[in-house]
Amino acid sequence: AGVVAEMARVAEEAEEAAVATAAAMEEGHAAAVKATEEAHAGAVAEMEGKHTWAVARMDDAHDADEQAMSDMAAAHDDALREMEARHAGAVTFMEEARGVAEEARVEAVKATAERHAGAVAAMEGAHAGVVAGMEEAHAAKVGE
Repeated sequence: AGVVAEMARVAEEAEEAAVATAAAMEEGHAAAVKATEEAHAGAVAEMEGKHTWAVARMDDAHDADEQAMSDMAAAHDDALREMEARHAGAVTFMEEARGVAEEARVEAVKATAERHAGAVAAMEGAHAGVVAGMEEAHAAKVGE
């Protein structure tokens, strides 16, 4: 009965470890998704503000003179290059976040597999002990 209880305890510990690992994976993934969404929302809002500003300045320049129009076109090009650079940075951030999340998932799977292997080994050891005990008891019984 003690061996069965030990096997049940080991199995329960393995299940708890698997549940904790899954919860940690979900928490890490949720944090990565939230950070990516926040970064993207901030970048979009900033880009929209800059684009609105650039369009208004270009309209003013057209009304004033041709030189101002030329200056605003250059400013728009600069803003566009900056937005493209920021977008590239945001994409890189999202790819890195995805990589971190995948690494966390792989590590969690490894940890779960290791815990499972340990639990299986413990149960196999307990089973071998039970079998040996039964064989000894049987041999003693036969010897009587």
